[in-house]
Amino acid sequence: MATAKVQQIVNSRRTPQLEKTRSGITGFDEITKGGLPKGRPSIVCGGPGCGKTMFAVECLVRGATQFGEPGVLMTFEEPAEEMAKNVVSLGFDLKDLVARKRLVMDYVHIEPAEIQVAFGKRHAAHLQHFPVDVE
Repeated sequence: MATAKVQQIVNSRRTPQLEKTRSGITGFDEITKGGLPKGRPSIVCGGPGCGKTMFAVECLVRGATQFGEPGVLMTFEEPAEEMAKNVVSLGFDLKDLVARKRLVMDYVHIEPAEIQVAFGKRHAAHLQHFPVDVE
């Protein structure tokens, strides 16, 4: 009897869970208790080569193929054609998804110097703490 009362109190104090959208990536949805937050942008951070782009592509491909969710892939370093070539070995056919209107891909070319200038104008006082190396 006391256990039921304790469980009732615990259940009444639980915080509401954020609604999630499954990614379809094995293991990811389990450790995140359902996937990515539904209807919200998600930022994936990390250094070069850590898998940010591959994670995003896999979420988009699985969303389109497994859950009927269309997606948008916007890249800043590689044109859409290169992205499609890079992931074909993983079994992802981005060109087919684009043709079937399940995926939109866009490449936005930004010169590193443009980023530095734009950032510098807005955050000049903070630049001394975050030196930008433009190669």
